[in-house]
Amino acid sequence: MFQTLILVYSLTLFRFSSSESCNKPLGLEDGTIPSEKLTASSEYSHVFAAHLARLNDARGWISSNNQQQWIQVEFSSPLWVTGLITQGRGDYPQWVRSYEVHYSLDGDTFTTIMDAGAVAVFNANSDHDTAVTNMFPSRVRAKFIQIHTTICHDRCSLRFEVLGCSHDTILYNHHCYKFVNNATTWNDAKAMCESFSSHLITINTEEELSNITAIASTVDDFPVKIWTGLNDVAEEGHPVWLTHEQPTYNEFRISTDPDNKDCFRIGSGGNIRHESCNDEYGYVCESLSNIYERYLISARKKSLAAGHITSSMLAVSSGACSLECSKLESCVSFSYNSSTNDCILSSSSGQSAELENVENANFYVLTSTEEICKTFI
Repeated sequence: MFQTLILVYSLTLFRFSSSESCNKPLGLEDGTIPSEKLTASSEYSHVFAAHLARLNDARGWISSNNQQQWIQVEFSSPLWVTGLITQGRGDYPQWVRSYEVHYSLDGDTFTTIMDAGAVAVFNANSDHDTAVTNMFPSRVRAKFIQIHTTICHDRCSLRFEVLGCSHDTILYNHHCYKFVNNATTWNDAKAMCESFSSHLITINTEEELSNITAIASTVDDFPVKIWTGLNDVAEEGHPVWLTHEQPTYNEFRISTDPDNKDCFRIGSGGNIRHESCNDEYGYVCESLSNIYERYLISARKKSLAAGHITSSMLAVSSGACSLECSKLESCVSFSYNSSTNDCILSSSSGQSAELENVENANFYVLTSTEEICKTFI
């Protein structure tokens, strides 16, 4: 029987670099979106109100009739929306067979999603409980999403989730950067980043500065001036990062500060200067990315061929052994002996002919790696 080991950890350097997909649940099913942000053209009764239209709710929303009905969700800020997951009524065979989608940034002017020049009509459900996913032809930027029912089975009844992403969070070089466009003071920005278990951005190379300013220019409505974590609050003329690192990039080694301004920001052209900590700018929070690695047992009671071994050590568990493997760029598999705690790393996925029988040892092969910004989800 095959077994999968899933490992979660954070490191500074990894062999993989990938961007986050834009098809994540945006907060209906888990309750992140408040009930008052769900409204509808009509409701059959308070027992089937719009706020019950969350995916996997016990009941769901039911309209008062089947003519030109819609249900709407409002996000706290504009998001990229890429698709929907729908179900019918939770406790009775009623559902929506097809629908159109309208979206808006202001709640007044709505645009209909199109496909090849025509209004996109999405095939929805054929029973009341199966979750059906429909992805849009292209992503849309929206604060409001309306689902307009076109054909219903019995009554129009719906439960749903919206898929998409904020894209105010960027994954770059195994670090996660959350771009916040609300202008605020340095101390408030610092506190907000800490609430995400992160810190105001640290920059130590010209390349990093160039990349961050370039990324910032692609984030919708992002201000041209950005607070950083650099400051000389503790000792005037000796700036340090909030991570307690000393600045290594020459542009940050600014000693002239006649007005005793203690906080640093970045401008649109990448220029860096002191500002009063009470001034208000946008800011960027930074944290390490999270790596999910999956190792599959490809052989039991097997060890590695000697010619492919890159390292060996003792480990308290197979999970600890997999962590050691993940630290080595050349490591793609490992064996772990639960009796002796021997952890052996290999640069080869191995072939059965190369393996030797070893009691209480299993041979694991790396099958997939996913890098995400879990801090800001």
